[in-house]
Parts: sequence; C-alpha cells; structure tokens
Amino acid sequence: MNQEYLFLDKDIKDKIDSDFFIEKVVKKFTDFGDDGAFVVTFSISGETEENAEKLSKLNDEIVSNYNPVILTNGSSAYFNKRLYPLYNDFERKLRRIIYITSNYYHVEEAKDVVADLETYVFGDIYDNIFTDELFVNDVKSVVNKAGKKNNRFSKTEIVNIINGYSESTIWEKLVGNNNLNIVSENFLKIKNYRNKVMHARSMNHQEFSDAKDLIKQVNQEIDIEMAKYINKDESLAQIDIAGAIRGLILFAQALKVIKDEAKPILEAMSTMANYYNESSLRKSLDSLKYGQLEDTNTSVGSDVG
Repeated sequence: MNQEYLFLDKDIKDKIDSDFFIEKVVKKFTDFGDDGAFVVTFSISGETEENAEKLSKLNDEIVSNYNPVILTNGSSAYFNKRLYPLYNDFERKLRRIIYITSNYYHVEEAKDVVADLETYVFGDIYDNIFTDELFVNDVKSVVNKAGKKNNRFSKTEIVNIINGYSESTIWEKLVGNNNLNIVSENFLKIKNYRNKVMHARSMNHQEFSDAKDLIKQVNQEIDIEMAKYINKDESLAQIDIAGAIRGLILFAQALKVIKDEAKPILEAMSTMANYYNESSLRKSLDSLKYGQLEDTNTSVGSDVG
C-alpha cells in the first residue's frame, strides 16, 4: 500500500526526510525534472485497515502542512474498496424496499416514480422520493418574496415559516413517518459518502469509519423493515397450508375410510403439521392414523394465527 507525493519546493526535502518516520513504513525519494522537484513514496506491506489508518494519518499531516500534489493515495483506495459493496448493497436495498412498499400499499402517487426508478441516478431518487416539490416551491416563494422587498429576517422567523407548511414525501407515504427515519434523515450524508466511494475521491480514516458505521446501520434497518413484509407473506402461507390440512382431515372424516394405504399420506401431512407447529392438527392426524375418527371440527387449527 503506497502514498506518493510530488513536491515542487526542493528546500523542504530534508525536512520531509527528517519529520516522517513511521513504524513499518518505508520511505523513498525520487528526483523529478531539473528544478529540484522530487517525489516521495511511503510504502507499507499488507492491505489491512491498520496499515491504511497509518498511511491515512500520514497523508492528513503531509497535506495540511505541505500541500503537495497527491499522485497515489493508497489508503483512500483501500477505504473506497471496502465501502463499495456496502453502498452498492444500500442502493439495491433502497430500490427493493420502494418496490415492496409501493406494491404492498398501492400508493397511487408513487406509480410514476416507481415506474422510472431504474432510470434514476442517485440524485434523482432524492429529488423524487425524499422531497416534496410543493413544499419546496412554497418555501422558496416566501423566501424569494422577502428577499425582493429587501426585508431582513432571523433564522427563527425562517424556521417558523417553514414549519407552517406541510410536507408530504413519497418516502413517508411508502414507509410511514416513524419507520426508517435513519434513511430520510441521513440521505444527503449517505449521498456524499456514496459519491466519494463511487467516484474514487479522497477519504481519510475518520470519514471511512463514519461512512462504514452509518451504512451498516442503514442497511440493517432496511433489512428489518423488509422482513416485516416478507414475514407477513410467510404467515399468510402458513394459514393457507394449515387450512389445506384441515380440509383433508375433514374429507377423511366424511369418508370414514382410513386404510393402510392412506397411512403414508397421513405421515406426510403430520410432517407438514410439525413444520408449521400446528399441535392441534398433529393430534387430529394421529387419531386418524390409528383409526380413531374423532370430531375435530372444534379443535383443528385452534393454534393457528
């Protein structure tokens, strides 16, 4: 992992050489051109976060004190590569939760937005999902009118004006006001980190840590929210299967015929009942297997739900 800098001032070469000694980091000087400019390369063996943190702190110090031309920023490249999968996952999860909730709740206002979702760049998602155009226009209108009249106003007055207007975003309609606030409240911060990652822009260790912690938490919260809808679907599936089992039991009771040939079928039905934790169904099936055709109309499925 390397950090590489071009210094145009030959007079600071000795100072650079004496000031920066870091454990396990190898320093190399190379002349550049005929005017005394030089290149310094700092290298450390191993692609690890610990090594990247060392080079990142070195980079912060060199840039703040000497303002060189940065030729290679190996620590930042490491951070970008570590964050890329997390931010890529976020974009996919974000689209998925939008698709799930828009179809689950049949939000009319979201239809056109959802239809174009795959064509949106990240900024378009913010504009169309997380902002209310009517609210934005109302606030702009008030502020612009005040500006044209050369009226002065305080921050408190502006905040009060803004609070006087209602805001209703597509995101709120899809997930509600109290769910996934971490996404809506941090979207611009996420967007900033995401752009740095996707466009390979410089990032120090502190930014990396903040970006990683935030996106991990966001992805986890989206997973939890999505599971609510997936679990609902699974619950419905359990109810349907339990109903099917009950129907088969009632059919067998009506026929009053349970022969040896039917026992494998009953065994399979018992396995289904065990899988879905249907204790009353298991009891009824056991009675059928052994020829005890009891009236199970009142008991079957009592623990479904």
